[in-house]
Amino acid sequence: MPTEVSTTSNIVVYRLAEIYLIAAEANMYLNNTGLALDQLMP
Repeated sequence: MPTEVSTTSNIVVYRLAEIYLIAAEANMYLNNTGLALDQLMP
């Protein structure tokens, strides 16, 4: 009998973190470095 329980809660956290990184990267390309740094440290 398997002892692991699969959940999807980690997926939500991962996707939220990726959204912050994508937004910060987009702002770096647009030369908005201040906003990019703010998005990395919410």
